[in-house]
Amino acid sequence: MISKWCIELAVAVLLSAVSTLVYAKRLLLEDSGDFVAYAELDTLVRSGHEARMWVLYDYKSKHAYLKWNYWSLRTLAAFDCETKRAQTLYYAYYEGQMGGGELIAGGPLIPERWSGIDTGSLVEKFWQIACSRDSRPNSDPSAPRFPLSPR
Repeated sequence: MISKWCIELAVAVLLSAVSTLVYAKRLLLEDSGDFVAYAELDTLVRSGHEARMWVLYDYKSKHAYLKWNYWSLRTLAAFDCETKRAQTLYYAYYEGQMGGGELIAGGPLIPERWSGIDTGSLVEKFWQIACSRDSRPNSDPSAPRFPLSPR
């Protein structure tokens, strides 16, 4: 039996293949020596004590993943606002900066791999944004539980 999560993920992958480039409302959270990290605020969805949001890491130099070179990485992050935990649900590597260019690799990660959040970490900054901001209401039970497109 295929779970609802698997169906949602399949729809996300399909839509990402045919979607056009969407410019997200991004909040810069960290500018380190290696990358700049952004929270994509217009992708934030809250349901109960859980929040989900796309996160963008824009690298200052080219990186390698297996046989591909990439300049940016987007991840769909889930946050438990009650227990201060996080997990990555989906990842997407792009050949261009700021999530631009061709999607060169990506896919789902195993759900329910929650990790604690360290105080002062970048993940804590994302958690604070996701769990303290208003987001689009998700009152329609048939609505997807997270933004569907990795673009």
